[in-house]
Amino acid sequence: MAGADGDWGDVANGLYQRLCEELPAEGVACLHLRYRNVDEPMECILDVVAAIQYLESQDIDSVALVGYSRGGMIALYTAYAMPAVRTVVTLSTEGVEDNLVAHLGPRCSILLIHGRNDPVIPYETSAHLYNVAQEPKRLVSYPNADHSLYQVGDEVHQEVHAWIIEQLVKEGTVKE
Repeated sequence: MAGADGDWGDVANGLYQRLCEELPAEGVACLHLRYRNVDEPMECILDVVAAIQYLESQDIDSVALVGYSRGGMIALYTAYAMPAVRTVVTLSTEGVEDNLVAHLGPRCSILLIHGRNDPVIPYETSAHLYNVAQEPKRLVSYPNADHSLYQVGDEVHQEVHAWIIEQLVKEGTVKE
């Protein structure tokens, strides 16, 4: 899910496109979502809810959400509201209310990825969310990466891909 600029973005060197090309071969359906109105967070959440409802209508009952910047915030709020969401990956995310993140686990795991040289959203935002989240959780920081995580695109891709597969294997959605 895109950030505040609504751009599908080149976050982490084309992460979304790469995941959508690879994951189906491993039994994971992918849906790349563009918000109707990126300036209205509630509408963005409703767009994601509608996408999840569509997936559920296709007998997909375990969902992984990946969101960048504002998209991370949208993913977290959506995960709180939708039981089908089993894992969330945030990339350089905006903050959310502590109690929301604290109530995700153990139903919904969380992977937070953030560059320590992010001039847009401080790394401490993700570190704080990690501290209030329940297990299963993981925080990955990259010392020389900025907001777009462009400098570490391959590493981010490997982390996100492995996390999604690992979490969905636990759910029985993906077979080992």
